[in-house]
Amino acid sequence: MSGWIKCSDRLPPIRQKVLAYRLGKKTNDGPFFAMTCGNEHRPWRYIDGDRCDITPTHWYEIPVPPIE
Repeated sequence: MSGWIKCSDRLPPIRQKVLAYRLGKKTNDGPFFAMTCGNEHRPWRYIDGDRCDITPTHWYEIPVPPIE
């Protein structure tokens, strides 16, 4: 998984929007957009601010969008 960072290695900075992924689960497959919120019990939130009950195993920085 080139470019993906294991959550066990490090988390993204708080409130940085990232592409998150939960490896090894049949439900909730696929990547989703999320961010960390600094809460030690539930550290992840969806980017719209809703609580995220899924615990990602990996995350990936979202590339800068094109300007043209």
